[in-house]
Amino acid sequence: MRRVLKVPALLPMAFAAGALLFLARAILQGDWVSWLIAALFIFFTVRYFVDATIQSRPVAGVDAHLAQGGAVVFWRPGCPYCGALIRALGPELRNSPYWVNIWDEPEAAERLRSYNDGNETVPTLVTSAGHVVATDTAAAVETIRTATPAERA
Repeated sequence: MRRVLKVPALLPMAFAAGALLFLARAILQGDWVSWLIAALFIFFTVRYFVDATIQSRPVAGVDAHLAQGGAVVFWRPGCPYCGALIRALGPELRNSPYWVNIWDEPEAAERLRSYNDGNETVPTLVTSAGHVVATDTAAAVETIRTATPAERA
């Protein structure tokens, strides 16, 4: 499953394909259940599309980014809490943190486990002051806003 979902664009593409199939069935058969299922697929396509816009970076650059005062977010595609953080950041802050997909490299997951007592709990926000599992989205957004990123994309 990790192999399939480690590429963030695959999940919205799969939902879009499902939406097209059920839309075709709804149009051909006039079935209201197919319309409902197609609407659900469209909803999830839009929901996970934002995740696909995140440019993940290698874990090797984390220390340099932290040394410059930036914020690092360990995340994974398909995580609803990660998606909530991405949407809460909005387009102006979305590329500010250094995003590390824990499914891209084994070293990324290992680094995350070192922060969270052996757990791969995401999203985990890391700054030079420490780390926290970003359950409070508003606080995480404010921390990212005040961090000085190494580079703004």
